[in-house]
Amino acid sequence: MPKDDDLLGQVTDTFVMPTKPWEGLLVLLAGLRFPARKKQIIDHLKGKGLDEAAKFAEKLPDREYSDANAVKTEWLKQDAASSR
Repeated sequence: MPKDDDLLGQVTDTFVMPTKPWEGLLVLLAGLRFPARKKQIIDHLKGKGLDEAAKFAEKLPDREYSDANAVKTEWLKQDAASSR
């Protein structure tokens, strides 16, 4: 059975830095209490020093999101719209 340190090494050795703001969004939203409104999401991201992600979150519709997956779904829609 591998030790926790061994598993951590495996995870960090294979980590790939996200290239788009929404990649890894579920990790970025860790610790945020849901349901959450757009302002809470932006404040959470800014609080983590993720200014680029917070700036992109400004494009989200102003509504309540039930969970991180709901945020990601809307985030992907906004990303697709801004890529056109």
